[in-house]
Amino acid sequence: MKLARPNASVCRTLTLLLIGYSALISSAHAAVQGIVEFPLSYTSLLTFSRSQLQARLCTDCKASVISLNSASQFYEKNTSIDFQQATGLYVARRYKTLSLLIDTRTQTLVKIRFGEFSESSDSDLLTQENPS
Repeated sequence: MKLARPNASVCRTLTLLLIGYSALISSAHAAVQGIVEFPLSYTSLLTFSRSQLQARLCTDCKASVISLNSASQFYEKNTSIDFQQATGLYVARRYKTLSLLIDTRTQTLVKIRFGEFSESSDSDLLTQENPS
């Protein structure tokens, strides 16, 4: 059986489809390999030191080692804190939740937040100033 040879326009169309598909796969891969936020329960943070932390990033995962560097940021809820204060929060276990922002390409901590971020952090202050 002899197969028909596709004409030039079919070849161009298939080539463009393959190029588009390749670009789509590349952008999806880059998104997966970028900076990812992991909301965790406090018990998932196993160790915390100036150079690294160990955390269980999902319930069935083994512990991951995440490096810290001079650009790593520390927060208590909405407030920026230093490493010493962050260590105190880790030891005191004051909050049930925390959030890790990790650069998955380098396994480096971008940011750790103890407690939950609040978009209305001044709501209590506003109600106290205007007791109607």
